Amino acid sequence: MRCTERHYHCRSCGHRFTLPGADLSFAYGTFLGVSATPQAAVLHCFDPTYTEIEALVDDHRRSAHLPPVDAGPLVRSVIGRVFDPDPTGSAFDFTGTHPCPRCASVHVNSRETALPWPHTARPATHHRWDRLTAPAKAATVRSAVNTLLR
Repeated sequence: MRCTERHYHCRSCGHRFTLPGADLSFAYGTFLGVSATPQAAVLHCFDPTYTEIEALVDDHRRSAHLPPVDAGPLVRSVIGRVFDPDPTGSAFDFTGTHPCPRCASVHVNSRETALPWPHTARPATHHRWDRLTAPAKAATVRSAVNTLLR
């Protein structure tokens, strides 16, 4: 998938940064993940592994009370932690929220541009996940949910 540049401006510290972006309004169930390096990966919710992780998150006692509007981002946050990272080892964030890389503030403005991102977004992969046993998968998701819902 080809991406465009998305320009960000932190309202807290004034830092300006650029990340890959894509208009996915036409692609139901498709999410763009961005790593800290920044590289991009495409996640499809129709991947059976997405469904497997979603079920493990739904079974977690701490996520049982979440409304669907919060459950989806939680699942995508967990997926970012358990799917394969980019080639530099940086995890992908599939939630669409990008804090400032300088001060970590979430108070950022962004705007889409027509400028092409110089790299193609690769499909999100889960080779590490596939090698785990069922108990290890459940433990990995439990740990990720516990960390994310602190």
